[in-house]
Amino acid sequence: MIKEKEQMLDTVLPDMKSLYKAVEPKAEAYFFRGVEGFKSYLQMILEQKETVYFIGAKAFWLDPRLQHYLRHFDKQRKEKGIKFMHLFDHEVKQKTPAILKTVGKPYKFLPPKYSSATAVDIFGDYVVTFAGAEPGRLQEEPLQFVLKSKILADGYRKFFQFMWDHCD
Repeated sequence: MIKEKEQMLDTVLPDMKSLYKAVEPKAEAYFFRGVEGFKSYLQMILEQKETVYFIGAKAFWLDPRLQHYLRHFDKQRKEKGIKFMHLFDHEVKQKTPAILKTVGKPYKFLPPKYSSATAVDIFGDYVVTFAGAEPGRLQEEPLQFVLKSKILADGYRKFFQFMWDHCD
């Protein structure tokens, strides 16, 4: 009886393994560097066509190096119906208030003690992390860490929702 079950398992196991591999989400990790890398990140947003959730948003869009490109990007974003939800760092309110009109609502602000030099953006299956960020400008050589994982993106969206529910 045990031998029969082992033989049955041996016959179905290869099919089960291929089914698992077919539905297993593929995770990727890489980074973008420089202003051109930042533009690649923006292009990914357009390709995903989903709401973008910003944690610790810094108003990067006001960086003069992006002005021409962003007009084109924002037009495409609106045509595709891509919505933004911003949780801005508290400093943005005083240092770069122009961004609030640019991106429109909805937006909220993190409490002052939670501002940092990082930002996290979530859209589709992507989580993009920025290091060395400050209000209104990109670093001289911006660096974005890109993770592609449905599981991570879904988890970060839950973190975002918790923060959104507890911010002004």
